[in-house]
Amino acid sequence: AAEAFSKALQKQPDSAHYAYLLGLSLFKAGETDQAVAPLQQSLHLDSTPVDTHLALGSVLDRLGRRTEAEWQWRLALSLDPKSSTAIENLSRDLLADGNYASVIEMLRPLDASGQLATAAAVNLSVAYTKSGLLDNASHVLQGALRADPSAVPAIEAMSAVLVLQIRYPAALAITSPAARQHPEAGQLQLRYLHVLVLARDPEGYRRLSMAI
Repeated sequence: AAEAFSKALQKQPDSAHYAYLLGLSLFKAGETDQAVAPLQQSLHLDSTPVDTHLALGSVLDRLGRRTEAEWQWRLALSLDPKSSTAIENLSRDLLADGNYASVIEMLRPLDASGQLATAAAVNLSVAYTKSGLLDNASHVLQGALRADPSAVPAIEAMSAVLVLQIRYPAALAITSPAARQHPEAGQLQLRYLHVLVLARDPEGYRRLSMAI
């Protein structure tokens, strides 16, 4: 596909669409480095398609160029403020920067209006948790789980918050059924075992952690 789009772009070098398709096909083929130039070319020709900004943001993130990726997420949001992909990825990158205040500032209005998707809700809960606002984190995750009770990332995040609140039985109550329903979710299984030990012998777990 990349070869076909490359030939098409040679014939129509002013085609933003062909440049986008070439960059996207290279990215999907694992040739991430090579995908940057055609995507940038596409945006130089036409900067209005949201999908091109999202594709370039994903490529730059994969290459570890997070600051440049964040700029693409912001440009995508300027064109489509409701883009769940841009919201999720920008908030994730800001978390990686340790910029928790910006994550809260961006996502709190969406949470208040009930427009926050699960992945972004988890990101907001992490920002609250890292800021020491555990009750806020719990509130966000409760809303996410009402919307999707089986969302594994939200369950894992809620369990983590409950543990920090020293509410081990509550954490066990949420992780135990989820672990049975999702035996393939390795991270969830580890979380369940962690909570199980804490709920049954919190002091023993603390002694073990200190020994390790």
